[in-house]
Amino acid sequence: MILGAIAAKTSTIQLLTIVTVLSILDSVRVAEDYATLDHLSGGRLEMIIGKGNDPRHYRLFGITEEEQWESLDERYHLLKRLWNEENVTWIGKYRTPLNNVTTQPRPFQQQIPIWHCSASSKISTELVVKSGEPIFSSNTFHPMEKYKELIEHYRERLAYYGHNPETAVVESGARGLYLANTTEEVIKGYRPYYDAYNHTEPAKYNQSPFVYR
Repeated sequence: MILGAIAAKTSTIQLLTIVTVLSILDSVRVAEDYATLDHLSGGRLEMIIGKGNDPRHYRLFGITEEEQWESLDERYHLLKRLWNEENVTWIGKYRTPLNNVTTQPRPFQQQIPIWHCSASSKISTELVVKSGEPIFSSNTFHPMEKYKELIEHYRERLAYYGHNPETAVVESGARGLYLANTTEEVIKGYRPYYDAYNHTEPAKYNQSPFVYR
């Protein structure tokens, strides 16, 4: 909804979601909602998908923590089919079957760019490399060595699936950008947001090794 409001007020900037937690969302609803946003923006939409890192959402949306990768994989492939095909017939585990379904509207772009967020597991990077799509490393939850290992795995497996690792696109970061005129102003201004986040359930669950100084 926020991106829709931004799309209506702007004309040139690219619109990128934060992580769309596809492991718990209905692919049909996602296909139609984001295709609508693609039209509202005139084809300026890019999308980040992932399994999420909040342990509360599994029970809330009816899957177990152990199912998160399988659920993401199934819903991702169904989303791609719904965007690329018409009259889709499909049977899976995490939603009711589809019979000759064509979602509306069709995307404005020929292909809505998809980024895959990976923060913790090679299972996630393995899903990315099969498609050759870019990876977004959400790199504040674990020591940097783990992210280095995941990105190296991503490049290695790209080659295995026939993609050129030299042209691989890797982005990293988390929780946005805070700007001020001096370092002292940044620390003073951003500190309340940082502290508030570190008291959330996802932050406690992930136990970030980084310390705000």
